[in-house]
Amino acid sequence: MIKKGSIDLWRELLDWPYHSDTKMMSLWVHILLMAAFSDHDWKGNHICRGQVVTSLSELARMVGISVEEVRNRLDTLERTGEITRSRTNSETRKRTIITVCKYADYQGVKQGKKQGKEQGSEQPKGHTTEPNNTDSNKETPSIEGVKKDGENSPLSQRQKKFYDELVPHLDTHGGQYPKEMIRAFYDYWSEPNRSKTKMRCELERTWDLPRRLKTWASRMSMNGAKAPAAQQKTSKVEKMIQTLSDMGVDVNSQRTPLV
Repeated sequence: MIKKGSIDLWRELLDWPYHSDTKMMSLWVHILLMAAFSDHDWKGNHICRGQVVTSLSELARMVGISVEEVRNRLDTLERTGEITRSRTNSETRKRTIITVCKYADYQGVKQGKKQGKEQGSEQPKGHTTEPNNTDSNKETPSIEGVKKDGENSPLSQRQKKFYDELVPHLDTHGGQYPKEMIRAFYDYWSEPNRSKTKMRCELERTWDLPRRLKTWASRMSMNGAKAPAAQQKTSKVEKMIQTLSDMGVDVNSQRTPLV
């Protein structure tokens, strides 16, 4: 295994839904470390940048988990669009080719080319581990390849796309929901995470816009609130006031109106 060079590992990885799964994290980092930094041929197979030639048993040994645990986590990574898998053309011993779908977003290109020249055409045994350096001055992508570059960032563009998807649901555009509700829905679900790389809706495991709108409208109808989040905050305060009142504390004269 060639151990020269480095890879980019962004802090946005902390926002990844599987960050708390230490076995998944270890497997994912190993895959990034093992991915080829440039296209090359390996035993009759053309290996592209961002691909890994390996096996379940090899990954299990490297990560320190069982083969079944590796298989289940690879299934998850493939289901969520992080990787794809295929088989090598070898007639004697079939191996798995793992493709990191957004490798170009995770790792830079300039330093990768430079590193490729430095390391030459040497190939690792058993897999295509070719780490990759990146330019320290390039824009910072997230785990999903989102770059932060101001108002025209991919996040801002996705927020605009999300808003455009809501327009047909307005009652003024043939939909069934009032503008105030759609705006509250958008403000809540388009709120970015702490690292400003993903909207709240993108952190959900599943997302069905019509169903989410229907549920939102139903909760507003039941609670008489402008938005579920605001209603929840108000309800907590009201419950606290009611509890103090039941205890004999006069809270009416000291109560501060909610903004």
